[in-house]
Amino acid sequence: MISRWQTRQRRRAAFTLVELLVVIGIIAILIGILLPSLRRARQAAQSTQCLSNLRQLNAALISYAQENRHRVFPYYTNDSILWQVILLPYFNRSARKLDLTSSNPAVKASIGKLQIRESVYFCPTARDPVGGALPTGNDSTGTAFNCWGPTRPATGGLMGSYMFNGWLYRHSAPGVDDATLMAYSSTGAAGWDAKRARDSFWQLPATGNSANIPTFSDGMWVDGWPKEIDVPPASLIMGNKNSEQGMQRICLRRHRDGRTNVAFFDGHAEPAELRNLWKFQWHKQWKTPDPLPALPK
Repeated sequence: MISRWQTRQRRRAAFTLVELLVVIGIIAILIGILLPSLRRARQAAQSTQCLSNLRQLNAALISYAQENRHRVFPYYTNDSILWQVILLPYFNRSARKLDLTSSNPAVKASIGKLQIRESVYFCPTARDPVGGALPTGNDSTGTAFNCWGPTRPATGGLMGSYMFNGWLYRHSAPGVDDATLMAYSSTGAAGWDAKRARDSFWQLPATGNSANIPTFSDGMWVDGWPKEIDVPPASLIMGNKNSEQGMQRICLRRHRDGRTNVAFFDGHAEPAELRNLWKFQWHKQWKTPDPLPALPK
C-alpha cells in the first residue's frame, strides 16, 4: 500500500498549471531573444561564404587572363557560352574534356549539369531560382534572394547568383561579332553610342587602380554594363533587368544591413553599401556622380 507520506511526495513532484505556464513563458522569451541573434549569425555566415565564392571566381578570372596574354574573354553571341562556362574548367576537371564552344545539345546539356553542381556560382542567400514568372515577365531573372536561370534560352540551362562586369569583356577578338556587345553596352543611356561604349571597355591589360575595378558582384542577371548615370531600381529586392541599366541588376539588398558583395580585379572582395556602388570604377571613363543617387525607401 502507498503511504500518505509517499502520496504527498508525489504531489510535490508534479508541476502545477501555473508553474507550467511560467516555464513556457520563460522559454518563449528566451526564444524571442535568441532568434534575432541566430538570424544575424546565419546572415553573417552566408555573406562570408558569398565573399569566398567571389574570391574564387576572381582567382579563376585572373588565371584565365594570365593564360591568355593578360586579356579577358570576349562576349560570345552564342548564348550558351557564358562566363560561367568559360571559367568552369578552373573548378571542375571534367569540364576540360568537353568542347565548351560546342553547339551540340548533348554536350551543352552536360556542361549545364556540371555548372549547376558547382556551389561557387551560387550565393547561399540566393541559391534557388524563382518559381513562376516575375512581374517583369522574365522568369529566368533572379531577385535579391533568388538565382537567375535556367528557363530562358539565353542562359543555356545555366544558373547563378552573380553578375559579371561587362566592361571587362574583350572586344575586337578574332571571329567575334562586336556589334551585339556595343549595342548592349550603350543601350539605356542617353548620349551613349557604340563609339563611347567601345572607349569605355577596359581592354585588359588595364591601367588604373585594380582594387577599385569590380569583376563580379551579387546580381539578378548574368552580366551588365553599369554606368554612372544609372539610377537604382524601384525595388531593391526585385532589381530590374529590362531597363538595361546595369546598376539595377546589382543594386540589391541581399545581405546583412542591406549590402551587396562585390569582388575586385586585385583579388579582394567586400560587402558594399548600395550607394557606394557608384563609387567603384566599373568602366574605363567612370566619373563618380555627385551627389550619389538616392535609394528607394
